[in-house]
Amino acid sequence: MTRKKRKPASRARKSAIPASAAEPLEQIISEGDYSVILTWQAPQFFKMANFLRASKHENWGENHMFSLSTEANSLETFLDDFSARNNKTFSYLTEIVASIRGFANATHALQHLRRRIDKYDLAKDLVQPFMVELDRAIAWSSDSIGKLLTEMYKETSNQKIATPKEAVGETSFPTAYARQRLPRNVDDEDVANEAERISEVATKYLQICDVVDNLGLDQKKVATDLRHFVGKDCTEEKARQYKTSVHNLQSKYDTYIKNTAFEAGNRNLKHLRGHISVTLHLLEYVTQLVHFYERHENDIRYEPTKQRISKIINKTEVLDHAVNFGLLNAAKFLRKGRAEAMTIFPEFTKLQEQTFEVPSHVVLHLRPAALISTVAKHYGTPIQMRIGDRDWVDASSPMRVLLEIGMSPSARKVIFRGDQNILRDLKILFDCGFGEGDVDPSEKLQYLK
Repeated sequence: MTRKKRKPASRARKSAIPASAAEPLEQIISEGDYSVILTWQAPQFFKMANFLRASKHENWGENHMFSLSTEANSLETFLDDFSARNNKTFSYLTEIVASIRGFANATHALQHLRRRIDKYDLAKDLVQPFMVELDRAIAWSSDSIGKLLTEMYKETSNQKIATPKEAVGETSFPTAYARQRLPRNVDDEDVANEAERISEVATKYLQICDVVDNLGLDQKKVATDLRHFVGKDCTEEKARQYKTSVHNLQSKYDTYIKNTAFEAGNRNLKHLRGHISVTLHLLEYVTQLVHFYERHENDIRYEPTKQRISKIINKTEVLDHAVNFGLLNAAKFLRKGRAEAMTIFPEFTKLQEQTFEVPSHVVLHLRPAALISTVAKHYGTPIQMRIGDRDWVDASSPMRVLLEIGMSPSARKVIFRGDQNILRDLKILFDCGFGEGDVDPSEKLQYLK
């Protein structure tokens, strides 16, 4: 058999490679050429900036901040597409634009809260002093935007970036409107009825209260403590976690409770929704400010750029507004709403009573008492404990539980009264012998680890 002659491998490979493959995937563009591109890429942003600079800060509204944030985000994305953040000429402009976007989002959150807060029907003794602080915070945040816009035009002039002189009109800013969405229920468990959903919202609210209470925000932090507090308890990651928890809670309320017969007949529910909303908007504000602080504190940013930004916006003031206005007031509104949640919970929860046997090899002492109170506190809902004929006590209080156990060290039965979720976990705890045998309860109750 005669074999066909094969073409040389090198020739075959060469013919398979497209001519364009030899070209680099990235091409270097000159800074002068990029300035020209930038000029015609972002005219709307600069025209919007012209309008805002020509108007008084107190006349800026939600629609102005929303549009400014949107246009700043588009421009920041365009700058990032060309790696402007890593270029000495355009690094500073990129950070200014990013900062404008962040402060626009922060201001928008407070303005939205300012417009809506009267509809929440909250206690006047809480709202009235807060409104003074709120207006002050909006003024400071707006003034920060004004400073950044002024600095932006200085920088565009320094870099010989041509910007339009004309400004947009008021009609370029769309009027704020209510957003429409489908119910957020893709991850929700099947809850039997509205009453149980209300109980679940109240439970999660109390859990969030406990998280914020653990931050120890009872009074304003002095300037020397702010940096340490943010670095430990309110990093950007943690701030986003706080905000997400409250956002999910509000979504659950709006999906299952809002505009129901239950809400119409229970004023406490509406109040609870108000406390949730105020807290959410404040945490949105906090998150934006902490993000600004962290992005100009880390070692990733170009040092000269960070120093120049710090001359425009005082970072201590940023932390002061984030913690002593935003987070502190979020804690106040959450605590004020705790009473509503505690009232709602027993009304919509079927409290159950259950007796547990203490395993024969277990002696009730400090460790079992601590585990009982940890389980009781986990869900943030009321749970009572009773031993023998003694009075009911709060099972979430380690001292009360320890005292009761100390009064009845030989007791073999303990009675609990509360929500079925806590009772279920307490049963696991007792069945595992409080971890004093071969079974570790933390294997089934992960939060005990």
